[in-house]
Amino acid sequence: MTALGAVVVWRAYFACRACGTGGYLADAWLGLEGYLTRGAARLICLLGGQNAFAVAERLLMECLGWKVSDETIRRACQAEASRIARFRADSPALAAVF
Repeated sequence: MTALGAVVVWRAYFACRACGTGGYLADAWLGLEGYLTRGAARLICLLGGQNAFAVAERLLMECLGWKVSDETIRRACQAEASRIARFRADSPALAAVF
């Protein structure tokens, strides 16, 4: 899921023959970290942080046509919560505003 909606992505999986380590090398460059891109996660967390997850699910469908479950919204918000907490703790500029 991207900030523009669902997109089908075809990409090559690369693996080391010696050690077996592998992955989709373009994912980091494309902003693909699992199911959601950074832009999609931002929009989902914006709605999920201000509304119940089921309400955010309905809003995403009505406003953007996205089929994202309330469980996906919950997981995305929880994943971002630690980043937000770290930012708040490490940002003197944010503390100065208060």
